[in-house]
Amino acid sequence: MKIVSAIVVAAGSGKRFGGYKQFEKLAGKLVYQWPLETFLKVKNVYEIILVVPKNFFRRIQNRHKNNKVIKVIVGGDERFDSVKKALALISEDVELVAIHDAARPLIEKSIIEKSIKDADKFGASAVAVAAIDTIKYSGGGIFANRTIPREKIFLAQTPQVFRKALIKKAYSKIRRKATDDSELVEKLGKKVKITPGNAKNFKLTTKDDLKLLEFWLKK
Repeated sequence: MKIVSAIVVAAGSGKRFGGYKQFEKLAGKLVYQWPLETFLKVKNVYEIILVVPKNFFRRIQNRHKNNKVIKVIVGGDERFDSVKKALALISEDVELVAIHDAARPLIEKSIIEKSIKDADKFGASAVAVAAIDTIKYSGGGIFANRTIPREKIFLAQTPQVFRKALIKKAYSKIRRKATDDSELVEKLGKKVKITPGNAKNFKLTTKDDLKLLEFWLKK
């Protein structure tokens, strides 16, 4: 059984949301707690590095001070910087690294476990869902100039899981910042296995999304 370090990224400022969405209340817990608790249930997760904004560090650290699995650290200016800081702190014995956005609170344990297995076998995996709508390409304009076959399109989610050496190399070699970790690995010429996700694992972006998340939790 491979030893896994999970990086839960909760350091964003939530500009589109209008506040720190990862610390909003969701069905009796803070948003970030939902994925954190799910990762804690995965047997081969050896440690969880929780990356938070500087102004939340003390209160979140105090909340988890009795849990030896969870390490709370201050994030960087952007997501790229936050993940890079966390990668520098993972334990030496770790073999695989799972990176997950705290704003995806309804990730399922079974999907995490499958993504870990895929990364162990192929070197890298990214949870994603197949597109169900017809995809139009505009090239940045206001007119569609071609249709892309939807069976070739997947919408990326998290977690994205990698062999430790591979993701650390990607973050040290690729200088251009990215919001998607697997993109950096792709730029090294490595293939990323797609692990099927589901619709519930969507990213909290707006206030209305909180209502939808609560609906799923009640269901």
